[in-house]
Amino acid sequence: MNESIQRIDLPYENLIQNFIWYADKCLEGGFIDNGNPLLLKDIIKAFEDKQSIWICGSNGTGKSMIFEILKRIVHPQSELRFRNRNVLDTVLDFNLRGHECFRDDDKLNVLYDDLGTEDIGYRYGEKVEVFEKLLQFRYDKWRNEGLRTFITTNLTFDEIMKRYGSRCRDRIREQFVQIILTGESKRRLKNFKGFPSINHKTILSKEDAEWKKNYQAHKLKCMNNKQVIPNSKTLGQKLRESLDSLIVMNNKT
Repeated sequence: MNESIQRIDLPYENLIQNFIWYADKCLEGGFIDNGNPLLLKDIIKAFEDKQSIWICGSNGTGKSMIFEILKRIVHPQSELRFRNRNVLDTVLDFNLRGHECFRDDDKLNVLYDDLGTEDIGYRYGEKVEVFEKLLQFRYDKWRNEGLRTFITTNLTFDEIMKRYGSRCRDRIREQFVQIILTGESKRRLKNFKGFPSINHKTILSKEDAEWKKNYQAHKLKCMNNKQVIPNSKTLGQKLRESLDSLIVMNNKT
């Protein structure tokens, strides 16, 4: 399926309904829940409640697909939006820049997909378990600023403790809603059709939304009284156009 050809509108206001509807567009037969439909609802509810989510499960159980669909159906201007970070690239970045790389996303919600597949980091010749440090950093961001972190992993909690330490495991238990996906791998179904591109509607700023409401009312009044309809540009738009014109003129001189 070519994303550049097909663009679709989400039909519902409800996130779980849009998830199920969009999943049916991406996957032949929709999202297979391995007989536990409540798990998906729990994940979506935790996501809407602005909680951090940790999903554990074996290969092919749908961990990454859940977040891939969420990332696409969530409006890019929504507070629920998040960035996807590759754990392998994160370690390579740490090797080059150290802890400073953690600050690249220190104002964002972030998904770290497939935790546990990353290599050990190296900084100034010393081995560093990068995600032991990064998970502590994200924990502090969650406690102090409410920023959310999402994790998918194949690791059990015993394996987490062994690799990242008991302190890290305790932070995970405090911070995250923990979901365990079970069942057979969905990859054997070979039912993936592609991700159709979504046409997200523009969300007006508070100023423009108020202006639009008032303008529409005034426009209707003018039409009823057979008066000339005023210019439809907001004061903010006019000011921005004036500034743009000044910038162009200055660049030419």
